[in-house]
Amino acid sequence: MKQNSAYKKYVVLMLSLLMIGIIAGAASTLKMNSENVQVFSSMIESFMELPSDVFQFFLKESLIEGLVVLFLFGTGFSLLGIPVILLFLLIKGFKTGVICTLLIQSYQMKGIFAIAVSILPASCLKLIAELMVAIASMQLSIFIIQSIKDGSRKKGILNYINHKCTCLLTSFVFVGLYGAFQSTIGLWLIKAFQSYI
Repeated sequence: MKQNSAYKKYVVLMLSLLMIGIIAGAASTLKMNSENVQVFSSMIESFMELPSDVFQFFLKESLIEGLVVLFLFGTGFSLLGIPVILLFLLIKGFKTGVICTLLIQSYQMKGIFAIAVSILPASCLKLIAELMVAIASMQLSIFIIQSIKDGSRKKGILNYINHKCTCLLTSFVFVGLYGAFQSTIGLWLIKAFQSYI
């Protein structure tokens, strides 16, 4: 019960940070100069481009997200793990808030449609993978810090690391699902949006 309660607290904390980032990103578009708007607009345009090779697109998306997940997990082995993860979530939320707001500003109701069908489904799969590994990484970082303070045995740390590696493997499953979604349904949804606008 205590573990479930602690896990829920981590999830609430991380989702709260994402929401703060999204709100901050959305608010920042009001004060953006034309150069910054152009940078994010070019990101939206590149997102809407259809790849020539679907399999290479799948590999690229899976590899990039896999490296992100691996990086997040790796931060758990350092004292900087917790602040890095919290900063990552804020930046991710900020970027999402800016892109979604610019989509709505550029396409009005069609922008909301683009967010609902093109960004939201894929983002959910990415978010599940990132949250799982981020929570495991934070717990690992806290456990290692406490073990060093208490002078715990190395065996206990290794067992805990092995336990958290299952979260990493599960996250990689969601990374694969994200890559598969982006290279099939995701591309079809982008085509649908392009024909809609």
